[in-house]
Amino acid sequence: MDAQKLLAFTMRWIGGRRVRKFIMEYAKKKDITNVHVQLATLVLHLRDKWVIKVEAYAVISFSISVGLLLLERWRQETHSFHMPGGECTITLQDVAVQLWLPTDGEPITGSLQYDWAQLCEDLLGVRPPQLKGSRLSIPWLAAQFIKLPQDADEVMIQRYARAYIMQLIGGFLFQDKSNTLVHLMFIPLLTDFKEVGQYSWGSACLAWLYRELCRASRVDALDIADPLILLQVWACDRFPTIAPQHHVLTPEQYAGRPLSAR
Repeated sequence: MDAQKLLAFTMRWIGGRRVRKFIMEYAKKKDITNVHVQLATLVLHLRDKWVIKVEAYAVISFSISVGLLLLERWRQETHSFHMPGGECTITLQDVAVQLWLPTDGEPITGSLQYDWAQLCEDLLGVRPPQLKGSRLSIPWLAAQFIKLPQDADEVMIQRYARAYIMQLIGGFLFQDKSNTLVHLMFIPLLTDFKEVGQYSWGSACLAWLYRELCRASRVDALDIADPLILLQVWACDRFPTIAPQHHVLTPEQYAGRPLSAR
């Protein structure tokens, strides 16, 4: 399984019910009964078997000049790109089709009044030596959770799964201009794995992209968050002439994969 397939599967796992059958079959084979451990073990099994790192998800070669061109066309007032032929923008439908993220459900919201270091210790089992505000170093996080021990108990399995999902969040879905930090405001949402799939991750991802585009389009802005995968796959889909040319996949090869897997 390549990085794109693993990404598609993980996004579907975050979405909830779509892979319930596969999860149950895997859990039955491994004699796992607890649903939380089923989900966490499956994610870690995929990560360890194919040795996929978060950086591998930036699989699309995207010209910086094209990104800057789109940014020049972005209008904060309408949250849309003003093209010569009219307006266009990225919608919730694009998020659902391109990334298979759920666009309905509970909103991604919550309190920011936490002791972040203590929260990390409670949910991850490790206390970071340094935080930048409410953000945690992704390289440090990855270094703490390299390989799941063979004798890991239920609590440890869930901690490894949370660490892996936080790397996905910081390195893929909700990047900022640092490229090495993840916001800890997301980790309380991973407290109960049974609740994770009930959140509208797609809506939050789109709102995050809009905010980054608005920030980068200001006259005093110097750069933009990278890699903004949603913007990349949307541009490649809507403007195919600028998209990298890869080998053509058959409809059978597309089956079970999000549109962005192309």
